[in-house]
Amino acid sequence: MPKVSAVIPIRYTDKYPRDMDRLDLCLKSLREQTVRSECMQIIVSDFGSEKKYVPALQEKCQKAKAKFVHIETQEVWSRAKALNIGIRASDPDSDYIISSDVDIIFKDTAIEEAFKNMDEKTYIIFEVRKLPPMKLPIDLNFTRLEAISMPEPPSIGICCFPRKWIFDVRGYDEEFKVWGWEDNDLVKRAHLSGLQIIRLPDLTFHLWHKVFYKVDLNDPQQKLNCERADSLNTIIRNTDKQWGEA
Repeated sequence: MPKVSAVIPIRYTDKYPRDMDRLDLCLKSLREQTVRSECMQIIVSDFGSEKKYVPALQEKCQKAKAKFVHIETQEVWSRAKALNIGIRASDPDSDYIISSDVDIIFKDTAIEEAFKNMDEKTYIIFEVRKLPPMKLPIDLNFTRLEAISMPEPPSIGICCFPRKWIFDVRGYDEEFKVWGWEDNDLVKRAHLSGLQIIRLPDLTFHLWHKVFYKVDLNDPQQKLNCERADSLNTIIRNTDKQWGEA
């Protein structure tokens, strides 16, 4: 059976607080997949959490048998770089990489369904269902979660792709800062690489949270991200081969 490494990028700070129940739920949902445990690696890529949060994060990862990679940095948040750091830390014998977010819950059959559709020429997008505001923690009762959730507008952020391919193209483009359009860019590069794009619905849930950063093209950084994603048609990025390193 194949092996997959799931990467969860995080940053916990006082300025942008997130309750840690979200991380617990994401980890739990990945650890309780129907595939054998040896087929599943979980990596929490911590790009710049404040020091006071690190011990609790380490403890949660240890409990979930997840690999914790912490980078001390004052750099502006970059989801692309945080994911790349996690990807570089993945086991070399992993066949595939999953890019997640800390607010995502995976249905217990999500990885099993991905394996049914995945090969070295496939790029899977998990179509996400949006959950209403809920008091955390919650039980992972997927029948109930499906009943109270709604499909989100088509999104591409939660995905699975071959590990060899992402190394060949040198990861996410680290010129994308904060978040936004790094996913659009990677899907474009997958298409240019000849990968088949497959969408799998109803296997992931997005926990409601306060919006800290909206998509707004009047924001200078988001405008730069959008322009870069629209203008580039190259497959390989990060000309410095040290991509994914702090």
